[in-house]
Formats: sequence, structure tokens, C-alpha cells
Amino acid sequence: MLQWLWKSMISKTEIKMLRSLEKKKGRELYKLILVEGKRLIKQLIESEVVFNKIWATEDFIYKNRDLIKLINSTIEINSISKQDLKKITSTHNPSGIIGVLKPPKGDFKKMNNRIIMLDNIADPGNLGTILRTANWFGMNNILLSDECVDLHNPKVVRSAMGAHFKMNIISDFIVHSRDLLRKCSTEHPQYFSRWRPRSPRYSIPDRLRTHRPPRSPRRRCPRSRAARSRSDAP
Repeated sequence: MLQWLWKSMISKTEIKMLRSLEKKKGRELYKLILVEGKRLIKQLIESEVVFNKIWATEDFIYKNRDLIKLINSTIEINSISKQDLKKITSTHNPSGIIGVLKPPKGDFKKMNNRIIMLDNIADPGNLGTILRTANWFGMNNILLSDECVDLHNPKVVRSAMGAHFKMNIISDFIVHSRDLLRKCSTEHPQYFSRWRPRSPRYSIPDRLRTHRPPRSPRRRCPRSRAARSRSDAP
């Protein structure tokens, strides 16, 4: 009935590849990220983000003709069954459409004065919400420490709602922190007058940690004359 709308059915090799994108190892291997959901994919298409491939169920295509026409103007849609879609996505009730594309890369040279540094954000939903909120307020430069959850985790991508593709995000800011702080100290010396890089392996948490000086050995107080006389008494 709607065969003319899609290019081909999904293959077993593609299903295996898409399932591997749920993990960081698979994303690094294929250099792709998985995007799912009607609202998110529509937003990315309208922002002229280039997809490698898009799959949709027959039921989704039938109920979303306008979106399908918009997608077909940029890329052909491939068919996928509901059973195969549930094997790929981690959501309990998938909306019926998924896509894969190359993850955006941050550029340290484009960092300006308005920067947010995030450390030890372990919850994917929280990280995505922070990115979405920061983008709404115009804070588009983000530095993530190695302790944060993976930037391209599917839950982070869903929660961020396309913020990845509108922001300049670097996920290993400890490597660049020395150069960044030197740049900021040059432009705003009043805030960084006491900062001096100590070594190439400079780390912010180590620099901010306070160290107490070693305590001097306790001296024994000399006994008073009355105490000595009492102890010496027979």
C-alpha cells in the first residue's frame, strides 16, 4: 500500500549494527549515533542535519504523511517492522522512526568566554537536560570531564532534544584545561591573577584541593615546682 514511500527493508546486518550503537564501543567503531523519535528527527531535518539513514514503520508512515514528505525531500526512508524496532531501541514504546548520523565534533578553538564546565554527571537524563537548558539560555560552549556519562549515549541524545547539533561540546576538557585557563587568564586577569600552570599534566581537581601544613611535634609542658615537690615527696 505504501511501498512507494520507502526504499528497502532493514537487513539483519543493519539490525546488528544499530543494536551495537546502544554502547559506546559500537558508536566508536562505526562513528555513528542512533537518534529516535518523531519530534527529534523532525527538528534535526528542519535544521538541515544530514542523516546517513532513516527507518520507519508502516504504521508511522501512514499516520505522519507530512513528516514523511519532509524527510523524503532530503533522504529516502527505509522500512522496519515493529518487532525489529523493539530489538534496536531501549524505549518500551518506540514512536516508529529511527535514524543514524555522524556525531558532531566540538572545536576547542571556537570556545569563547561563556563556557560551562561539567564534572561527574553520571545520569544520562540529567546531562541531556543540562545541555538542553544551556542551549536555551545561549550557553553553547560545554566542557565535559572524563567522569561524565558518554555524550552520545542514546538517553542523553533523547533528553537533549537536538542540543548536540547546536552547541560546541568537548568531552575531554581535562586535556584542554591548561590551554583554556591560560586563555581565560590572559583575557580576564582580574579573575585568574593567582593561577599559574604547574605541569603539562595539570588537573583542576588537584589544583583546587587544599593541603594543610604538617603539624609541629607537640612539646611536653614542664611540670610546675609544686607538682615536682609533690611527686618527690616520700
